[in-house]
Amino acid sequence: MNHRHRLDVSTHMIRIGFDTDDVSTAHLVSLVVLLGVDVVWLSTVGAALYRSTLGDLLASSVRLAPAAVFYLAYPIGIVVFAVSPALTSSL
Repeated sequence: MNHRHRLDVSTHMIRIGFDTDDVSTAHLVSLVVLLGVDVVWLSTVGAALYRSTLGDLLASSVRLAPAAVFYLAYPIGIVVFAVSPALTSSL
């Protein structure tokens, strides 16, 4: 039954004209917004807050591989769980 529900949802998306351009655009916009907000947060409030609270638990340098995985995967979650349902809803 769970698989049938998923099939109905994806069929519904295709039927109303939900296409990959919408998903690509949503992912790109989510990525840009996330990066912008995160840069502002980490360079202003976050740096002082995290350094004083976490101290020696913080890494001495940025680890690029985990950061890249996060910044590519997190917007996918935003698109799947927020943007796609909003695009397919009939408010």
